[in-house]
Amino acid sequence: MTKTRRIFIYILSFILPSFIFFTYFYFRKMDILTVDLGQQYIDFLAYFKTNFFHSPLKLIYSLSKGLGGSMIGTDAYYLNSPLNLILLLFPTGFLPQATLLLISLKIGLAGLTSYFLWQRKFQTTGKFFALAASLAYALSGYMLANNLNLMWLDSVILLPLLIYSLQKILKNQKNNHLLLITFLLWFTNFYTGYMALLFGFLYFISNLLGQKISSPFQKILIYFKKSVLATLLASFTLVPTVVELLQGKTNVDSQFNWNFQFMPWNIFTKFEIGSYSFTEMEKGFPNIFLTSTFLILAILYFTSQSFSKRQKFFQAGLLLFLLLSLSFNPLILLWHMGQFPVWYPGRFSFVLIFYLLDLGIQLLQRQHYFKVWQKILTDILLIALMVFWYISKNQFEFMSNFKFELSVLFLICVGLLITFYNYQWAKLFIFGLVGIEVTINLIFSLNEISYQNNFAYSNTTNNLTRAVNYLNQKDTSLFRIEKNFDRSENDSLSNNYYGIGHFNSISDSKTISFVRALGLKSNDNSFSNNYSTLVTDSILGIKYYLLPNSLHWRLPVQKQLNLTETYERLDLNQDPFLKNIDQIQIRKNPAALPLFFTINSNKKFSLKDGDPIYNQTNLLYQILGRQTYFYSALAFPKPILRNSKAWKNSWHVYSTVNKKFESSVSFTLIPSTNDPYYLELPSYVDKDSATLIINGKEIDTSDLGSGFKLINLTSRHKNHPIHITFDLKDNTLDLSTARLWTFDTQHYLQVMKQYLQKQPTIYQTLALSLKFNYYSVKNTTFASTLPYSKNWLIFDNGQRVTAKLWHNTFLSFNLAKGKHQITLIYIPYPFLIGSLISLMTLISIPVFRKHAKKRRSQ
Repeated sequence: MTKTRRIFIYILSFILPSFIFFTYFYFRKMDILTVDLGQQYIDFLAYFKTNFFHSPLKLIYSLSKGLGGSMIGTDAYYLNSPLNLILLLFPTGFLPQATLLLISLKIGLAGLTSYFLWQRKFQTTGKFFALAASLAYALSGYMLANNLNLMWLDSVILLPLLIYSLQKILKNQKNNHLLLITFLLWFTNFYTGYMALLFGFLYFISNLLGQKISSPFQKILIYFKKSVLATLLASFTLVPTVVELLQGKTNVDSQFNWNFQFMPWNIFTKFEIGSYSFTEMEKGFPNIFLTSTFLILAILYFTSQSFSKRQKFFQAGLLLFLLLSLSFNPLILLWHMGQFPVWYPGRFSFVLIFYLLDLGIQLLQRQHYFKVWQKILTDILLIALMVFWYISKNQFEFMSNFKFELSVLFLICVGLLITFYNYQWAKLFIFGLVGIEVTINLIFSLNEISYQNNFAYSNTTNNLTRAVNYLNQKDTSLFRIEKNFDRSENDSLSNNYYGIGHFNSISDSKTISFVRALGLKSNDNSFSNNYSTLVTDSILGIKYYLLPNSLHWRLPVQKQLNLTETYERLDLNQDPFLKNIDQIQIRKNPAALPLFFTINSNKKFSLKDGDPIYNQTNLLYQILGRQTYFYSALAFPKPILRNSKAWKNSWHVYSTVNKKFESSVSFTLIPSTNDPYYLELPSYVDKDSATLIINGKEIDTSDLGSGFKLINLTSRHKNHPIHITFDLKDNTLDLSTARLWTFDTQHYLQVMKQYLQKQPTIYQTLALSLKFNYYSVKNTTFASTLPYSKNWLIFDNGQRVTAKLWHNTFLSFNLAKGKHQITLIYIPYPFLIGSLISLMTLISIPVFRKHAKKRRSQ
């Protein structure tokens, strides 16, 4: 094969999968944003793009990350891929299209690196076998299911290079790549990098045991030496990430048990074409589609006499281990760093796909014809798979008759291929068959997923950015901004402001617990400002609010900012109007606390789970130093029952009379003041139990989370009736723990105005430093809503002050009487320690090499 032809096939291995993937989305108007990519990752990428040159220290610590927190673990999980630098070439408004290009490039690179590995087994036209395998790898079921998790794709790209390096060690060839590849796997994404490295270790050991290799202990020593050095070299990202992980995902279920998540044989349903759906994304089976051709070839590997029994024994052992890892809980925990995946099952399954393809390639390299008994066995396997699919197609929603018929057609083609196998023509036939099958599978799989319009992102980003820029020019102090709508919970990262909401796989569990206690919406790794009140706005320092204005509703949908989720915050009309900017109305909260404020009561109390009124009231008491009840409980009006009845001897528990007809429970409340009114609902009264309608408008109660939530019923609505209706979905509606509250706004604003006169104004001097001045007439305790970290150093007039915890979550400290100039500096100690280890390792590598070279020469 000429050099030009070899280069052409290399280019084809990159271009072909990229082109197939990109073309699919090109005909869907390049709308790539969906699920976490649209609600989480795009915002991290925007933050990276905005701050990489403009303010790189914000990639170490950010006040846009929820209430504030380290970004290093987030960088290590989401942003460290060198390929992300491509995004710097695109305007922010075109970030979705740039992300599509980025994912397409990663898919192409996966094809290129796998082709690089497998083409070495063939000469001349045999390289089309490798090209077919690389195409199956780059467009496998894993890649289609997880392309939106683009930070995981770097490990898919690097895995073939890792195996190439390990093969060189096994063959006793010079190897200078393992150190670099291991480092890149840790650096680009430590999570899937760990999975690739674990597989690499198992692959290395199984091949070491399965083949008669000279000096095995020497090879093991070389492997461990390079792996340890590479890990130490990556300490600058691994050390701070481990520290953050220990502080973060503690709420995720990781209870050890010996159960199977599903029966192992059900995984064979995932080899059918288009075996994917939104449900599968959330809680289905791992997606391991790799084409029927290579599935059969991988099985036939174990029938070939071209490999020793010892070799096949250890390869079979590794394959069985990988297959069991898909469903057996102890092994799932092993592959996923001790945590069960939340969404996206089988996140390590790219290594299984790679291994099956590698077995198929080994077979094609060694065996140029098939014996009659192998052909008969193939037919039996194909018929068994067809029967299994036929029996299963009514049991799983991702299967269908049409998909079944298409898949059977490809199985018949594989059967014909093996029956009439001719090595000379098989190369092109396999390549063509694989290319058609992966393309059809891509279309059927991705058609199961809905995608957001790109204009929803760009319109929202443009509007929010202009509003935020206006506020930053008008107000140079440190403040937080929130909205009564979300495009995502990470809007603050996309639009470079300090907010409340955050969605991150590496989250601070203490912060989540605190906002949950206030009654805000939260789960194990995210929280938002939904179900907030005037009190939570004050405590969390939300100085400005952004709301959609009347212009928004008059524009066509293609030009509107996106309101993926809206909050019922009618009480925001209590805040003074400031300005309209495009589709955004800006209001200022006159009662917002600064991020650091004085504590005027020594009262100690613990936050109660699920009791937002108690927690908000007592926090105010602690801050203000006076016991004032701004919330007042109201009695429920007499219910209006439609096809429902109240339980005897119970308090506000109702049930349906006739299940054939719709039933409801309604209340009519007439406000006696212009104050805000709130309905406190327990979490079990959600959309699945009843539809909540207020004055004819359905309220979203799809995610009340844990505890109780406060729903704003009205504000400035004196003497105007409020109609509250629950349309029952269950047979029973339990409102025994629900409450009605009113809030004394006038008194609250008077008290807060008096308190705020004595509070400091906080300034952010640099990305990692804050300052403020304060004169204290007595010994004073300062608290904050800045999450506590040992990395924050506090200086009072140049002297170090001891940092303390406030409510087990936030930073606080004491000040003596007198004049104070307070400076806070964030020093990322774990990052510095890790960087020192990395630097020492980098310096030591040439020394080790020089010593080894000298020893070999003696």
